[in-house]
Amino acid sequence: VGPLADVIQSDLGMSSGATGTVTTVPLLMFAAFSLAFGELGRRRPAGGVMVLGLSLILVGVVCRSLFGTWGLFLGTAVTGIGITAGNVLLPAIIKARFPGRIGHLTGAYTAAMSLMSAVAGAVSVPVGDAIGGSLAIWALLVVAAVLLWLPFRNVEVDDVSGRVPVSDILRSGTTWLLAAYMGLQSLIYYSFVAWLSVIAQSK
Repeated sequence: VGPLADVIQSDLGMSSGATGTVTTVPLLMFAAFSLAFGELGRRRPAGGVMVLGLSLILVGVVCRSLFGTWGLFLGTAVTGIGITAGNVLLPAIIKARFPGRIGHLTGAYTAAMSLMSAVAGAVSVPVGDAIGGSLAIWALLVVAAVLLWLPFRNVEVDDVSGRVPVSDILRSGTTWLLAAYMGLQSLIYYSFVAWLSVIAQSK
């Protein structure tokens, strides 16, 4: 959405504040649904929950591409909910399935996310100019991801016995330092995603 923010704003007649809110909605969904997906991944096969998350992303991408302003906000919210499944479960799946390669595989999928984010930022405007519907084109990658995950839909993440109570975690100073660090990291990243491309285009 970032590179297309001014185009979306113009096409839909939105204010700058409303346009900026679009990039904030996924973060709100991450905060609202992370615990729910963590619990769901323990009660159901994590692979199946990943397929559910990817399916939500697909629905969200289609919705925000086809249904105007309300579809943009609703679709972005649904997409954010779907992304939360991967945010929560991919590290757990790697830890459960590849305990000897946690560092390498976590680094690989983090690098893949960063790379694809950069690619999307680079090609969204040219693709939109060439064929229109630039947001909708990403639905093809989501379909491919769903098909790749379907054979692994029964993968489970072992529940860890003797989990630490949430109250103990919230009393830990390390918890709040990590929360502040990750929050600031996200603030910087999403500020760049939301506005850097618009500033660069205006120059």
